[in-house]
Amino acid sequence: MLPCQMQAHCGCIYGRDLSQGIGPVAITIRNKQTEELIRRIGRRTGEGPSAVVARAVEALSQSPDTVSEDEKRRKFESLMKLAPPRDPSVTWKDIESDMDSIF
Repeated sequence: MLPCQMQAHCGCIYGRDLSQGIGPVAITIRNKQTEELIRRIGRRTGEGPSAVVARAVEALSQSPDTVSEDEKRRKFESLMKLAPPRDPSVTWKDIESDMDSIF
């Protein structure tokens, strides 16, 4: 592991070789629950907070870039909760007519 080149300035150590294109990054997490979760995981694994976050980010970067069907469904359902209820009597022809009158 290489210490951060700005260690004296920012006090952080980042466990990556800088030649890989990943430089030192100081991150402030402003969520107490997330901070505590990171600390708990670190105590369990014997790692510091930076190592826990680095390992989590590495694992996420290895996962496929596609979104699972469950995640798509959850996102769609959460968006639909924000939308007004649909009027079942409206047809596609009505929508086209409304669009034509606007444009």
